[in-house]
Amino acid sequence: MNNYYTIKSPADINTFIEKTNALHDGYIIAVEYRNNGIKILGDVYEFNHELNQLKIRVLITSIQDAVLEMVFEDILKWRITEDNSDISESGVCFDEKGFIMWADGAIDLNNVQGNNSYVIAKKMKWRIL
Repeated sequence: MNNYYTIKSPADINTFIEKTNALHDGYIIAVEYRNNGIKILGDVYEFNHELNQLKIRVLITSIQDAVLEMVFEDILKWRITEDNSDISESGVCFDEKGFIMWADGAIDLNNVQGNNSYVIAKKMKWRIL
């Protein structure tokens, strides 16, 4: 089993981009979302962001058909599109609150939701399977 790399700094982001070739020629092949943080208390729903997790697996043909797994935890917002197009680049950065942002394209901090697929979360880790 391959160990995960955790993104905690700009240097970690650079390592991710370098080792994954910025997901160039990548295709999202699987998405798995888990939320163990929903509680129903009578008529009220309680949602604990810390207990949600999103796994995205990407086949990257530009690095010898490697499969990359990205795991996001404590997710604020996310959207994965179903257009099945290849990823030409991947953007990763921290916002002003310290959240990690990933997108299947360049990131515009003022409009990250304008990208096709994106995730905004407190934690991100990744590995090549």
